[in-house]
Amino acid sequence: MAQYDAVVTSLLPNGRAEIVIRPDKPGIPDAPEISRRVCHCATDGSMVRTEALNRADAQVGDWVSVYRKPGVVMKNIAALIGFPLAGVIAGTMLGSALGKAAMAIAALGGGLLGIVLGVRYYRHLSEENLMVIDRVIRSREELAAFSGGRAGCRDDCSQCIPWSS
Repeated sequence: MAQYDAVVTSLLPNGRAEIVIRPDKPGIPDAPEISRRVCHCATDGSMVRTEALNRADAQVGDWVSVYRKPGVVMKNIAALIGFPLAGVIAGTMLGSALGKAAMAIAALGGGLLGIVLGVRYYRHLSEENLMVIDRVIRSREELAAFSGGRAGCRDDCSQCIPWSS
């Protein structure tokens, strides 16, 4: 299970929060190397903004630990690649007995049906796809004390978090 450090930038309805992950900063082992391999546009100043389920009742400005549930990536792959591929294969097999033109139409129809079913299944998994805030590492009050009451904090917390320069 992948763990990341993040900062809560806003609270959203339904027990969610917007978080910022800085993959090139302390708290994430080997992050600079991984982020450069995963995303060709990752630089030392890269940030990822995303939503997360706020299970730890974190507040804006808190430094938190987040994780993604195991197995989610495989379910997404199955939904978005496996279903359409299975539809094409099933359509091809069904249409092969009817001739080449019918086989192409059946494969196309099976692929489209697979796409529709895959997207519906993916949307069904949307709650599972969110990251989860599991604990508060430091509250915003502790961070303010840690930074010496740094003046000039901005709303996006880019100047407030302990790893910013």
